[in-house]
Amino acid sequence: MPEDVTDRRCCHKCQMTVTGKRKLSKCAQCHSITYCGQECQREDWPRHSQFCIPVMVTEIPGKGKGLVASKDFKKGQVVFQETAAIIVHAPSGIVPLQELKDQISKMSEEQKNKFDQLKPRGVFNQAQLAAALRENCLHELDIFLSNSVHRTDGDQMLFPSNSLMNHSCAPNADIGKLLEKDDAGKPHNRIEIRAIKDLSKGEEITYSYFGNINNLCCPSQARKIFVKENFDFDCNCGVCSVFNRDQENIALELLVLLQALTSGVSVDHYKKGLSEWARDAENLDKINDLMQKFLLGNLEVKWRSMISLVKTAQLARNQDLVKKGFDMLQRFSEDIKIEEIRLVYEKLERDLTQWSKNLKSKERPRRNEIEFFLTRNLLSELNTHLFYAKVE
Repeated sequence: MPEDVTDRRCCHKCQMTVTGKRKLSKCAQCHSITYCGQECQREDWPRHSQFCIPVMVTEIPGKGKGLVASKDFKKGQVVFQETAAIIVHAPSGIVPLQELKDQISKMSEEQKNKFDQLKPRGVFNQAQLAAALRENCLHELDIFLSNSVHRTDGDQMLFPSNSLMNHSCAPNADIGKLLEKDDAGKPHNRIEIRAIKDLSKGEEITYSYFGNINNLCCPSQARKIFVKENFDFDCNCGVCSVFNRDQENIALELLVLLQALTSGVSVDHYKKGLSEWARDAENLDKINDLMQKFLLGNLEVKWRSMISLVKTAQLARNQDLVKKGFDMLQRFSEDIKIEEIRLVYEKLERDLTQWSKNLKSKERPRRNEIEFFLTRNLLSELNTHLFYAKVE
């Protein structure tokens, strides 16, 4: 977890204060803390090295604490990586309290202080609340539940730096999962934050707390109500605080197209003809074109829509749209450089090769091909142990 920005005229180690024109030296990596000289910096490094990443924790007007960039970042560049501070196995959603307490007790005093800075939301189920009161760990559980993420293998994890990132409906960063595994074949419990737009020094780093496209494709007032009801704060991000007619119009166009797609969800896919698949592919093509201009949402919303276009175009026997969607996904993967997207792209490429003869035919897709492309989850097959959104 990064350092809080400290008094620029006070040495973080020896507490010496300077006056007049004399200036202290900032840490060149994080710019968060200052020293009177190299000796104090060297002595403090064993402690500071745990928290030294190129972002600063500071007060954000109207939001409380947040993260700001301490240098410029290009689109696709890693802002920081983080290892989970707490990991508990909670497949049923019930956190093992003794395990939670044990892991917190092993933290250093400074780590505990930073843990306590995280914002609790007071969301419990009754069984968990009663148990936490008995174990005298209600505050710790509240912070953990309010800031942790779920992984698909049942682990629940806390990343303190990530937890300090504030929400924006039009974020400038997103979370990538580090998918490499250790010698025992277990996933590393790390994430990385990447810039999805160019970031300037001093700019707040934000990401989207929700990724469901249906929550994005609505008027800004309805979106603000959703954020308030689900995350208990008033969103005043750039697209919510100032009316943007272009983005509002795109959201409404997307909503119409999504309704056209979902209006046929009750249709038996196995009975659909090529004309029906073609209609769906054309709607998905329009959705993807609009998504390129849409500022809202996280990366997953965008690349999942590209995958949907490729799969549906395959079933519609539309080679041009398969290529278009696949090329879009390739450029997106190369542009953002998140490993998860690259692996999905490579897996999809293998799938298309396997079914290439069918694409060139003009025959209606059969059950086995429909099931292959519509009921299978590329992410699950990659065994990537993905994280869900923040626990609500």
